[in-house]
Amino acid sequence: MMAQQYFTTHTGIDPALVSRANEMMEKSYKILTSFECKEGGFEWFGNGKGHESLTAYGVLQFSDMAKVYPVDAEMLKRTRAWLISRRNGKGGFDINPRFLHDWGCPQHIADAYITWSLTETGEKGLDAEIEALAKDAEGRDDPYYNGLVALCLFNVGRKTDAQKVLAKLGKHQHADGSVIDSKTTVVHSQGDALLVETTAVTVLAWLRDKEYAGNVEKAMQWLTTRCKDGCYASTQATVLALKAVVAYDAARATPKADGAIVLLVDGKEWAKIPFTKETTGTIELPNFSEGLSPGAHKVELRMLDGSPMPYSLDVRFYSTKPGSDANCVLDFGVKLAASEIKEGESTEVRVKLANTDAKEGKSMAMAIVGLPGGLEVRHEKLKELVKQGIVNAYETRGRDVIFYVTLMEPGQVIEFSFDAIAAVPGEYRGQASRAYLYYADEYRKWVEGLNVKITPRQ
Repeated sequence: MMAQQYFTTHTGIDPALVSRANEMMEKSYKILTSFECKEGGFEWFGNGKGHESLTAYGVLQFSDMAKVYPVDAEMLKRTRAWLISRRNGKGGFDINPRFLHDWGCPQHIADAYITWSLTETGEKGLDAEIEALAKDAEGRDDPYYNGLVALCLFNVGRKTDAQKVLAKLGKHQHADGSVIDSKTTVVHSQGDALLVETTAVTVLAWLRDKEYAGNVEKAMQWLTTRCKDGCYASTQATVLALKAVVAYDAARATPKADGAIVLLVDGKEWAKIPFTKETTGTIELPNFSEGLSPGAHKVELRMLDGSPMPYSLDVRFYSTKPGSDANCVLDFGVKLAASEIKEGESTEVRVKLANTDAKEGKSMAMAIVGLPGGLEVRHEKLKELVKQGIVNAYETRGRDVIFYVTLMEPGQVIEFSFDAIAAVPGEYRGQASRAYLYYADEYRKWVEGLNVKITPRQ
């Protein structure tokens, strides 16, 4: 397939890994295309009418994917056509009021994001939308918005106008390299996700003008610290951060050279990994945790010769119940109707989710229940919760049962239950359950794992 040919030709990855990557790409693509709406565009779960901003995100995603995977050209064509059909003739786009409410996204942010998506993927004939953004940006001092506007202007060749917008961005760069002061983003991000999205968009804009090389370096140094478990706070933040990383690497590409990576722990060499200019893939260093006794330690990574390259450090620890964050606006509770049941019987898992903010609605709330071993969930009841509109979607991953609520009204409390069957006798403890907003996932509410005792059937 195209993806396999691409990876093999350009990076020389192990064929087994290429095959696995291709399988994952194909599976993900099928899931994504299933969210297309009958009336055009895409929506969170493919229900009802298309979501304009989410469709713009899809256009960007499918266009990037088409470079390494056989994306359905007709699907992409009709999706772009639907998005263009949403123009309002006033320099903006008609947005379903429900979606503006769901995402908490102002009209001007949605207009900028949609226009960027279309111009970034080569769409022409958007002069009215570009002109409206350029004029509107004159009176706004929001780095996320102005970054999008600058990118739109660069994409259509209006470099001088783009530079005027760029001139506003530098004063918003914090000493640590991040870009601050944005009010919101197209997905109503908060916390770390808001900072990552703003910084990434600003980097993409700054990379278009060499005058901002110093700002780019500081911003990229900050971005490298925000990756946790392979992602940057949220899906949208991760996509934008990776776009910034790829664009930065392309702009700063230098010839490769032979060298070595040296790992030192408390000043002593732990490992030395040589590489050549022909080396491909990740240079993995050995696990050094056994060399860390309780207390403070100094870990160093040194490059001998070679050429600049990105790196990451993965640190993991375990807790039966992590501490909740005071900034989480969700309250959450989970309990079993019966903690001791017989094999073959069922029990209810009762869930309570609340928006503690009495003034503002919250978009895309996540409630994840850690189901104890020995219990098996009944999908019929979960499907009924979706059908009744109590939750918008659910999925299971391992022992986790994950619920999605696209919008919680101010002060809203949601209570529901689902059934679990006692399948295997024994005593079990589930992992801690948690709730958070998808676009502010560092602010989490954690609750103790569920305990259950399943006695054998007589």
